[in-house]
Amino acid sequence: MRFSLSKIFIFFTGLMLNLSFSSAQAACSVDKLAGRWVFSEYGTHVKLGSVPFSEVGWFVLRKNGRGKGQAFLSINGKAIPSLPLDIQSVNIRPRTCVGEATFSVGENLRTITFVLNSELKEFHYVSTKGDLTTLGNAKRDINDRDDNDRDD
Repeated sequence: MRFSLSKIFIFFTGLMLNLSFSSAQAACSVDKLAGRWVFSEYGTHVKLGSVPFSEVGWFVLRKNGRGKGQAFLSINGKAIPSLPLDIQSVNIRPRTCVGEATFSVGENLRTITFVLNSELKEFHYVSTKGDLTTLGNAKRDINDRDDNDRDD
């Protein structure tokens, strides 16, 4: 059997890429998401007659998957007073970095499905349950301490 250097190089390059991709995916967990995040989203508020909706806000997620924050909304061009954001649960699959979060904004209970980036600094999401059809983006706050000590 004849081996060429190019075949060996391709084999080991593929092996290394696979190992690095697997280890990056395995790094996803709720406790690594702990910290302060800022977000924005837009879409349609179905319950109010499919009117345009946008929202910005912040939240602090704890290692236990719960958290609190504040949301600022505009529905059909009308600003709504700020509302409390209360995160009830966050689950994430370690190998795929795909997760689900359930939370309330004011009295509206929602669920989103999100995908976390490999640097654990940003995720993109879509509403999957609730009165909104939205797309959104969240980024780790640049002023967030990187000590992940939020476990209460």
